[in-house]
Amino acid sequence: MKAKTWDNPNKMHIETGHKTFDRQTNIITRGNVIANTEYGWIIRARLDTRCNEKDFPVGHLRAFDLKFFKNMPRPVRSKLMELTDSEDAVWLYEFHHWRGPAKIVDGYTMTAYEDHELLATFTTGPTRRSRSVVHEASKYVCKGDEAEAAA
Repeated sequence: MKAKTWDNPNKMHIETGHKTFDRQTNIITRGNVIANTEYGWIIRARLDTRCNEKDFPVGHLRAFDLKFFKNMPRPVRSKLMELTDSEDAVWLYEFHHWRGPAKIVDGYTMTAYEDHELLATFTTGPTRRSRSVVHEASKYVCKGDEAEAAA
């Protein structure tokens, strides 16, 4: 994972080549996170049926986790369903920026739950700069040098 540096106590330094994303980013980090340009959440496995000492039907908890990701492109969703179809949870990170009130999703990164090993990246943004966003942001959520190959 790439070490963070700070422009000030409330603003992480990042250089993706996408000026709007870089300016809007306050932090990119691992785990369950809601930040200016990142939404990260654990997606539980389809076979995970227990939460807070209650039992749920197969797939219910995964569906609950996914409801927070609106308009996810089909290839991203398909890969996520494939990765969580057994007993393995996955961290899903969405990287985005804002154009006025509109959220522009640049892409997604998926990592293994236990060790944050890179599993997949997807660039979904409208411009070539979105690829550089996913490539650079992935370095802050994936272990080791694996993020270097992202996007």
